[in-house]
Formats: sequence, C-alpha cells, structure tokens
Amino acid sequence: MFYESGGDGFEIHITAVYGVESTESGYMETQFAQNNLLNVDRYSKQKALIYPNPTTGIINIGNVNLTEIAIFDTSGKKIKAMAPQAQLDLSDISKGIYLMKLVSADAILVEKIVIK
Repeated sequence: MFYESGGDGFEIHITAVYGVESTESGYMETQFAQNNLLNVDRYSKQKALIYPNPTTGIINIGNVNLTEIAIFDTSGKKIKAMAPQAQLDLSDISKGIYLMKLVSADAILVEKIVIK
C-alpha cells in the first residue's frame, strides 16, 4: 500500500501474502520513499477514433498515423493483418468481440471492437 506523506514522499507498507489465510508473518514492514516514487515524465493517454463500434463489417479509423493494423480474437490468436488504412472491411470475420492492435511510430494502441 502507498500512502502520501505530506507531499515529500510516500510511506510504503509491505507484507508478503501467499493465500487468503496465509501471510509470510504477522509483521508488516513500513518504508519511506522520498520524491516521486511513481513518475512518468511524458505520459499521454492516446485513443484512436474507431467508428462505428459495434460494426456490421466496415470500420473507420481516425486520428492515428498508422504503420500496422492487426485483429486478434479474445484468446490472443491473430485473425487478420492489414496495411494501414482509414477504412477497413471486416465483413469476412465472424460475429464477436475482437481486439484491434494499431501500431504507429509513437505508440501501440489496442482497442476492443464488436462485430455484429
């Protein structure tokens, strides 16, 4: 667990848990970490514009400069790989829930899509 301590760091409470009723011991250690323990300098949440979703087959992709597109089923099996384009025809894929991996020079985005 992390607890903020007046803005100058964090108190970290540590114990090992092995199961519902089993811990390493009854002792819990507390450490103090100064400065920014969890800090990412350049974080920006990116999301692709995908519509319509759910779709009957044709899907549009906007606001991303893509280098690769791949479709995966929920078990992680790659179903289809495509060249980057603004409109995809997925009508040859069975109805269901899939993951679309969008690769650009800056990021890899994974979006859930539903084919109905």
